[in-house]
Amino acid sequence: MAGDFSRVYMVPDFSKGISPRTCSLEAAVHWADARERGEEIAAAIDRLIRAMLPYCRAPELHTLTSGAPFDEARWSGLRKRLAAGRLAEFTFREVQNTWIYWRGKKGAPGALLRVSWPGARILEHRGPSQALVETFDLAKVQDILLAAMSDLFTDLHPVYGFINLYEHSIGLRSLPEQTDREIEFHLVGFYDDAMLSRPEAVTRYIRGTFWANFLTAEHIEKLGGIEAVLTKAPCFKVERIGAEAVLLQATPSLVDLRPEHLAPLTAYLAPVLPSRVDLGYSPDIPKPKHTLAELWSMPEPEALPRQKVAPYGPSFPVVDHGTNGLNDWPDVVFALTLTAEPTDELMETLRRELTGWDDLGSGGAFGGTGFTWMSELIVEDDKVAWQVDLGDAQLDAYYDLLRRLDALQHDGRVPIVRLELGVRSA
Repeated sequence: MAGDFSRVYMVPDFSKGISPRTCSLEAAVHWADARERGEEIAAAIDRLIRAMLPYCRAPELHTLTSGAPFDEARWSGLRKRLAAGRLAEFTFREVQNTWIYWRGKKGAPGALLRVSWPGARILEHRGPSQALVETFDLAKVQDILLAAMSDLFTDLHPVYGFINLYEHSIGLRSLPEQTDREIEFHLVGFYDDAMLSRPEAVTRYIRGTFWANFLTAEHIEKLGGIEAVLTKAPCFKVERIGAEAVLLQATPSLVDLRPEHLAPLTAYLAPVLPSRVDLGYSPDIPKPKHTLAELWSMPEPEALPRQKVAPYGPSFPVVDHGTNGLNDWPDVVFALTLTAEPTDELMETLRRELTGWDDLGSGGAFGGTGFTWMSELIVEDDKVAWQVDLGDAQLDAYYDLLRRLDALQHDGRVPIVRLELGVRSA
């Protein structure tokens, strides 16, 4: 349970209701050699889970294709798969909030661990107008998270990390998936590509200035060496962590942090704050091609010719797990189980086929205005999974997908054991 630093009380149920992320502690930890650090990364996630578990009421373990309540045996199995590099996404969370989220990419050298600890969480909706809410004393949460993060940098070899307050109302808007600086610089694809495929973006540079900044060898060298950092960094606390890292803590209290408190540290960290060119982008921030008024006045693009697709039964079995299955249309998770772990060639074949399907769906060929988005393909052992928001498309989209997958199976390009829809629960 939350212990001695939370309060439970009734509040008006706005939202229905209060967004737990209105005010939260957000943290990120990066590795640059994830393919060789599987055991250490799994150990890091385990340490963070142990730090947070006493304050969870109903924790769960999730991959893209499965979800279940936390228990030690289930976590032990997932930890082994993480260590072996057989998962691309993993979440330890409560129903209301994501707490620990792991993201990698098959074969990519970089990996990211995100942590979110909300200032408040809704425990129960009480009728149409009230909710039972638990709030945390974030001053105590900061100490727990700071100790846990420092522990990782002592011996598990991450290359960069930060902790910050997310409080949109006072101008603190950085999140692990996108920081203020990345928004300002319009770094399209940075989260999806650069941090995983080109981890030098975080070994040589940092993602902004935050309340707690964990720097390692290349950052320290750019700032003049460890002794210079220990004596010159303009912040509340500078602490050496292990043999290769240093912590720069801007102020005593994270809860009292304001953007102006970070100004001296931002100036000091200028040598490791990258330009767009440093990160492989063009020097000029792209300008919008059209004003909002012009966009509003433009006619909607003409829909693709409507394709009617008859109901189709593939040669492989289809299992619908309910949650995020057809009953939850349009937000559907698909997972193909294959006869073996997919090769790069197979993944490219499947990617091309699904891109063609998505192009038709996004253009309205299956009815409505089209699909809203489709995720990248994620490999989990012998499964390939993806998620689609099918928008207001009709079931023709589903039947067309079945036809396409069956054709790939029939000609031997993608050996399919079964197709699963939705998230499997224990």
